[in-house]
Amino acid sequence: MKNERNEHEAIQQMLLNMQVQIWEAERTQCWPEWKEFDYTVSYNKLYFILDGEGWVKIGDEELYPVPVN
Repeated sequence: MKNERNEHEAIQQMLLNMQVQIWEAERTQCWPEWKEFDYTVSYNKLYFILDGEGWVKIGDEELYPVPVN
């Protein structure tokens, strides 16, 4: 449990000290049939899910993001 708390605190500190350069920002609505497989970009993307549901696979791990309140 202590390791999890230390890891959480370390991540929180990294996020607080993170410097971000934004190249592009947009609001997009995807239709239910939208899919992209085997898609890799040379930069990081940050998604804020506002409504609906999604599915992301990174390596062998499947993630199911939920809307931000």
